[in-house]
Amino acid sequence: MCVCVASSSRAGRWASLSGRDRGARVDAQLSRAINARRAPPRPFALTKLVLAFLKAQQLLPLVAQHAVGCDKLRIGTAVDILALDKRAGSLWCLELKCVSV
Repeated sequence: MCVCVASSSRAGRWASLSGRDRGARVDAQLSRAINARRAPPRPFALTKLVLAFLKAQQLLPLVAQHAVGCDKLRIGTAVDILALDKRAGSLWCLELKCVSV
């Protein structure tokens, strides 16, 4: 399943940043918040948007930037957010993307 959560806000501190830079900052803030299990003191608008999406979908974020890999193939990556679907009892692997529009 692919879900798009979008924001068109580019005002203020975001105006001069590329999509990659915005994404890195939001990802870092989300990772700290999820792994520390506490809300950031001054969350970015995009951080709030992702956290609101998780709450609306009844997804409990378990860990952020969780390393996964295959020894046999010698490949690895990190899952942006691993979350538990409270209704179905299933795990969701969420990959976040931030693009310039």
